[in-house]
Amino acid sequence: CLSYDKVYDISIKLDSLEFDALAKTRVMNTDVCLENVAYILFTSGSTGKPKGVQIEHKSIANLEHYCASECPDSLVRTLCTARLSWDVSVLGMLVSFSKGNTLCVIPPDFAQNLPQCL
Repeated sequence: CLSYDKVYDISIKLDSLEFDALAKTRVMNTDVCLENVAYILFTSGSTGKPKGVQIEHKSIANLEHYCASECPDSLVRTLCTARLSWDVSVLGMLVSFSKGNTLCVIPPDFAQNLPQCL
């Protein structure tokens, strides 16, 4: 079960990062538009044969817009219980990032026993 001694603060303060070093890095012009593929979700579907579903940037933008409009402003932390390799974890990230909040990611073994850990 998740206890205080197993929780680690791995917060990154953006103010303390070396942005001067990053300023010297050449930024590539990627010309990303809403119709470009953001990622590919692989699924076995009903055939058992793996196939990829292309998720476009506009789908992510629509989901982010929904999250920003529907999530309460009082929300300061989002608990991400989904594995980061699973598509639904994107929702947890968008809920948190669209409001500038903290995303709390827990180890997968804790998520399986979440009711006991809370």
